[in-house]
Amino acid sequence: MTLLTGEVELSGGSRLALLMSGPEGGEPLVLLHGIPTGSELWREIMLLLAEDGYRCYAPDLPGYGRTRVGRGGDYSIIGAAELIANWLEAAGLEDVWLIGHDWGGAVAQIMAVRHSDRLGRLTLSDCPVEDSWPVPSVNMFRLLARAGLYAPLASIGLVPNPYAMRQLNKA
Repeated sequence: MTLLTGEVELSGGSRLALLMSGPEGGEPLVLLHGIPTGSELWREIMLLLAEDGYRCYAPDLPGYGRTRVGRGGDYSIIGAAELIANWLEAAGLEDVWLIGHDWGGAVAQIMAVRHSDRLGRLTLSDCPVEDSWPVPSVNMFRLLARAGLYAPLASIGLVPNPYAMRQLNKA
């Protein structure tokens, strides 16, 4: 089996980037990554699951990898869940086995509450629950951004986001 890369245009100017593997028609698995990773986190497990007949999808959540939200888009956990739900609907994916790790697990929980009709199974791994989000490090970066220090810190490599680095280098 091989990994395929793709991008899907969604409403509002959003574009979802994802990895795919496995046979068409296989039980759909959607794997949501955590911070600070992207869809590549899942590449090895996707190949193994594909060998077992699953159709695997690993999207880059908003703010990571090549996924882009439209102008004025929502980068929150709820915004990420709605973006994934819009993609599932556009792709006609139902009875999905949703697997979420870390921040992706938080997104998966919102999906389970708001869009349970699309899900068949849910697996969560080491993810925030209830009032455990945002974690202190995320709060620290929010404060740095409000103080105008986020971009300088990202420019010296403290924010492992290739898209952010490209945008800073263009400025």
